[in-house]
Amino acid sequence: MSSNFKNSLIITSATLLFICIVLFVSYITLKQDSFKSIQQIETHAAIITEDMWAIDTSGASVYLQLAVQANHYKRLLALQSTGEVFVDVVSDPLQGFDLILLQIGAIRVRHLSSDIVSNSSVIGTLKGEQYIRVIFPLANKIIFLSLVFVIMAFMLQLLQNRKKLEKVVYERTRNLQKSEKRFHDLVNLLPEMVWESDRKGVIRYANQIAINRFGLLEKKNFLWFDLIDINHRVKAGQEFEASMQGKDSGLQEFQ
Repeated sequence: MSSNFKNSLIITSATLLFICIVLFVSYITLKQDSFKSIQQIETHAAIITEDMWAIDTSGASVYLQLAVQANHYKRLLALQSTGEVFVDVVSDPLQGFDLILLQIGAIRVRHLSSDIVSNSSVIGTLKGEQYIRVIFPLANKIIFLSLVFVIMAFMLQLLQNRKKLEKVVYERTRNLQKSEKRFHDLVNLLPEMVWESDRKGVIRYANQIAINRFGLLEKKNFLWFDLIDINHRVKAGQEFEASMQGKDSGLQEFQ
């Protein structure tokens, strides 16, 4: 399976998962908003019960006007048990952006109704038409989910890139080790001594002939300077340092 196909599959799966989550959150949000609307209309009906019992239209009207403004009602209509209008409160028409949302269906009207009960007797009915403005909290949730989705996608991408990098490093390290092994095998086949040292002159690698001739198995941090006559070591060190700096003076021999 190619990496491009895997990436396409991951992106498709993540997108479908995101859509499913958004639909689920939208469904839960609408259900919660519907339940909240029912509770609100029942609360308003209970509050104006005494006003309707006392036939106090002014008190009920003031309260329902406040409810219309606070809970985004288009209309609240209180009817007596006889069907006569007790209080009828209508909000101002929507304007501006809210009106545009209403026209395109982003804001809808929900019809509600609750009995007005006093002493276990139904004395009237409160009917309401409420604007469903759930799009605003829902939009906030979708934006939050989108942000979480982007962050998770970014983290997954980083993790995937890290795995790719680790794989590349592993493969290159393995190839380097194979190359070093081939080099060592080739060098060990040579009939001459081959060795390398660090800048301080400590021998770090030697082929088998050099190991046997210098006895390196029994020696640690062996300096190749020790192989040179003590009277020539300083000169040999200077020439070695010069060659390390790219100032090679040609072939030099030391006893």
